[in-house]
Parts: sequence; structure tokens; C-alpha cells
Amino acid sequence: MQINKIRNRKWFYNAFQGGVLLYIAISSTFVFFSTFESFHVEREYDKLYARIDGLEKLIKVRTQEIDVLSLELNKDNFSRVCAYYNVQFDTIVYRQAVLESSNFTSELCRKYNNFLGLYDSRNHDYYKFKHWSECIKSYRDLVQYKYNPEKYGVDYYDFLKKLPYAEDSLYILKLKGL
Repeated sequence: MQINKIRNRKWFYNAFQGGVLLYIAISSTFVFFSTFESFHVEREYDKLYARIDGLEKLIKVRTQEIDVLSLELNKDNFSRVCAYYNVQFDTIVYRQAVLESSNFTSELCRKYNNFLGLYDSRNHDYYKFKHWSECIKSYRDLVQYKYNPEKYGVDYYDFLKKLPYAEDSLYILKLKGL
């Protein structure tokens, strides 16, 4: 009897020790993989937060009654109109507008409200808009509708590079530098 109790205790302690070691091994593996994956998860979190922020802006603008044709062209109104027309990545599109139009001073921008350099290949001429907000809407309809995260990835700069949006090989670097 006494020997059976000792064997049972020994078996229990061995099982307990093995369970503890198994727990430590699993925990260590989880910590390793969670540390390994943390950079990826953090990047995905930032991208998700940017989309949520964009949706909040869209909801805020869509619930307000605004007359886009009465707005002057400035950075805040640019973002409002992007949200109104459901144009994603408004900060990148704004950088494109600044770069394409030499900070909204180009002749194409001043005369025809085309600050994004939108080109009509059928008529071999640049698009001409009556109001600057039409340029943003046309950008959505001509360029951004092609954006597909599964095809191009979630990085909008990669999309512009793969599209290709501009002929300049340094275009993306210039955008990021603004």
C-alpha cells in the first residue's frame, strides 16, 4: 500500500512537472510568435485605424448638408470634398494635387481646375472642369475605382506605382517627401 502511494505521488509529480514544462513551452512559443508577428499586426492595425478614421470623416461629411460648388480650394475643403465623393486616401491625393499642379499654381489648375493632371486619351487633351471639386470626383471615377487591395495590396503608394499613375520614376518618392 505504502509503495502504491509513493508511486502515485511520484507519477503525479512527474505529470505535474511535465504539464508545467508543456505550459512553459507553449507560452514561450506564443510569446515568440506574438513578438515575431507584432510588427505585422501593428502595421495592419495602423491601416485599419486609417480606414476607420476615413469612414468617420465620411459619415461626418455625408450627414452634413454641404454645397461643394461654394467651397474654396484649400486643404480642409479638399478633405471634405474627398469624403463627400468617397475618395479614399485623401492625404495622398492631396499630395498628388500639390505635386501635379506645382502647389495649385499650374496653368492647367488655374484655367481648368485640373490639379491632378487628368488626361483624356480619347480626345488627346487634359480634362477641363468648371469647378475644382469636379476634378476630385473625376479622379475617383477615372483612377481610384481601379484600386483593389487584393490585387495591389493595401498600400496606396504601391497601387500608384503599379498602375502606373505618372511617367516620372521618382513620383512616389516625391509624394512621400511632401
